[in-house]
Amino acid sequence: EGRRIMTTMASFLKEIPSRVVICENDPVGKGGTEQLGLSRAWAVLAYLTSSQNLDKNWFSVSAGSTLAQEGLRSGEPSRASMKSERTLEIVLLERSIYD
Repeated sequence: EGRRIMTTMASFLKEIPSRVVICENDPVGKGGTEQLGLSRAWAVLAYLTSSQNLDKNWFSVSAGSTLAQEGLRSGEPSRASMKSERTLEIVLLERSIYD
């Protein structure tokens, strides 16, 4: 299912190039590490750039989720922290943010 989603994402990015931030979170207390999350995010980046031939300069990898950060700012649990499984987050930035 992940490759199907990544293939769909690649098709979209080929039509509408964007800056992309990829991060993968391990829920607190589930035994994973930040390094494992970064490895998974890099694997997604490698798939999109190598297998799907997207420009590697469009991508960044982050160790922190924007969903988790939003929960910290608002004082409420984030959607990512409420989930019991890993969450891969792909953020497409608007041109006004990165130009």
